[in-house]
Amino acid sequence: MDFLERQQRARRTTLRLTVLFGLALVVIIGALYLGGLGVLRLVGAAPASPWWWQPVWLLGSVVSIIVLCGGSAWFMLRRLRQRGGAALASLIGARPIHYAQATPKERELLNVVQEMAIAASLPVPWVYVLDREPGINAFTAGYTADDAILAVTHGALQLLNRDELQGIVAHEFSHILYGDTRLNTWLLGILSGLRLLSSVGAGLLTLPTRLTRDRDAGLGCTLVLGVAFVLLITAMILYLSGAYAASKWTVAWLLLLPIGLIVLVVGGLGYVFGRLIQRAVARQREYLADAAAVRFTRLPSGLARALLKIEKNPSGGRILAPAAAQASHFFIADPHSSLFETPLLATHPPLAARRERLLRRSPDSVETHLRALASASAPADADTVMASVGAPTAEHLDYGHATVERLPSTLYAATSDPVQAAALVYGLLLDDEVTMRTRQAATLEDASPSNVQSALVHLQPLVDALAAEHRLPLLELLVPALRRLTAHDRERLRENVRALALADRTVTLFEFALSELLAYWLRPTGRRGPDEDAPLKDLNVLRPDCGVLLSALVHAGHAAPADARRAFEVGCRYLPVAMEPPTLLPADETSHADVRDAIDRLQHVPLAARAQVLSACVHAVLADGQVAAEEAELLRVVAVLFNCPIPPFLPTVR
Repeated sequence: MDFLERQQRARRTTLRLTVLFGLALVVIIGALYLGGLGVLRLVGAAPASPWWWQPVWLLGSVVSIIVLCGGSAWFMLRRLRQRGGAALASLIGARPIHYAQATPKERELLNVVQEMAIAASLPVPWVYVLDREPGINAFTAGYTADDAILAVTHGALQLLNRDELQGIVAHEFSHILYGDTRLNTWLLGILSGLRLLSSVGAGLLTLPTRLTRDRDAGLGCTLVLGVAFVLLITAMILYLSGAYAASKWTVAWLLLLPIGLIVLVVGGLGYVFGRLIQRAVARQREYLADAAAVRFTRLPSGLARALLKIEKNPSGGRILAPAAAQASHFFIADPHSSLFETPLLATHPPLAARRERLLRRSPDSVETHLRALASASAPADADTVMASVGAPTAEHLDYGHATVERLPSTLYAATSDPVQAAALVYGLLLDDEVTMRTRQAATLEDASPSNVQSALVHLQPLVDALAAEHRLPLLELLVPALRRLTAHDRERLRENVRALALADRTVTLFEFALSELLAYWLRPTGRRGPDEDAPLKDLNVLRPDCGVLLSALVHAGHAAPADARRAFEVGCRYLPVAMEPPTLLPADETSHADVRDAIDRLQHVPLAARAQVLSACVHAVLADGQVAAEEAELLRVVAVLFNCPIPPFLPTVR
């Protein structure tokens, strides 16, 4: 499975990044050590041992670099993990787009992003625009798909048509799907540590003029670190040179220039190492993201024309914000150029080479997708469904477009407002039976604000008319607005959802799916979902949970016990070979609480094991070649919580 391979490769690369960061620090420490020895000779130090061996200075170099670079990397990673992609958007100066205040071009961008999110079975990311940026560029960021953001420049909005905009958005969505944004987050943290010294050195050399002109917090922080760093180095050099007299300490101020030069040179090494690491990580991933965008949109010419416009644009893909330099690996095109830029240090492949690849694969790609569309009415195949995990096609994009287009304009506009979005969530849960709906409404009277209740009364008829297959896509559209609620209001929303689902003392599969997805997508940014844990030595520990999950799925889609058993046996064949087959549980022994507990435990096993369990679930559901709406909703929950998103079931949902 391409998705599984890409995810695992991203995780392995994260480990390699940590190793490369350590090696870079070793080289930087060595450069600082040798530079300090040069300053010692400059001030007339006469070491008792060989000139190249000063253990105190070596210890100071090691401690200062580890504290400075390691501390900077830790601080940046902590910030990005706690705030998600919004942290980088804020750092670069991007502005969130809200539908009510959006321009026509911004609304077009929102539509494109929403259609792709539905096609990929992902929550809609926050959409940002970089004002005052004439270059054509875009980036996506976020530690997980659930806190991702997608941003484009003002130049891209003004100069790209819908097909070209769709091409770059599809490119960025592939980074979200394949876990590249998480890898990029780690890389940005590392780069912030490696590049801090060059910023400190430049700040020290221009200290007198910059103190009188600049007042930004970033410069202040850099200069504080720089002054502290230089004072530490100066004190050590004076100590080692034997300059204890008060008159000798005045020499410290004369060392500002040479020490600033040393720090700048050492920081330059950090810059070079950072660009090399960016190149090693980013270049091949850009080619892969281009290929995924073609599969997604069926329009290789759209992305190719966008890349050509970047190449021909007077501003290219350049981003004026200073923070874009170290975040260049996030962007679709290199946003930063410098005097030191060479092909060896380029973080992105040449635009011309990328266009040639896109146009060279165009005929085969179009022919493949035409064949897929021609067979759209064929029964679903489990292997095909598993191959589509994390790999939506143009057919799924057409479905996303149709879903958005079919929503009434009033309902669609309500998805972007936090109050109305909360009302829509409640509307999805209100029962069709009048008595039960009255009881649920009474529950909301005491538990929700009056403006939410008023919006619910207005929107409920539109929700009632919504087709069953559009309920979960509507929930995906609501996620950005719901994230704008305060933490208190989000918690109240989750509590009210549970209360509405339990009002009739019976939780349907849809109610279970909605509550679980909502809790997962709206969880605090610092709390993460599935992650790669230690290898699982005994797969049989998963056996009871797999039995609960498979039993719930087959009972959801098969009323006859014999059909349920047959589907269960088919699913068991695709569980890990080393695992003993689980036992089919009766329908009344697979409560939603049991399913939730089973998923919670399976969430934290290695990705390869999760993928095998998901494969067993898909084969069990599709044992009869059909997917009931209830099966699709439960399977959707499993796939999302396993971080293996399955695109919508198009021809087989009944």
